[in-house]
Amino acid sequence: MQTDSSSCGLFMLKYIECWTGTNLCPYFTQGDIDNFRKKITVLLVDSKHNKIRKEDQEGDRTNPYVIEE
Repeated sequence: MQTDSSSCGLFMLKYIECWTGTNLCPYFTQGDIDNFRKKITVLLVDSKHNKIRKEDQEGDRTNPYVIEE
């Protein structure tokens, strides 16, 4: 059950992740969603589709969105 006002989208994504087409995985909690939030962050930042990260790795310093390390 959601206990905050900002995790509704994460609950939806978690339900999608747990759906097998016929069954839903066992019940999960707000604590599970807090961990899922970290997992999603890593997946998005580390994704091959993350264009800004790719540009940063290739050394494109002309992009204003590239964050210097």
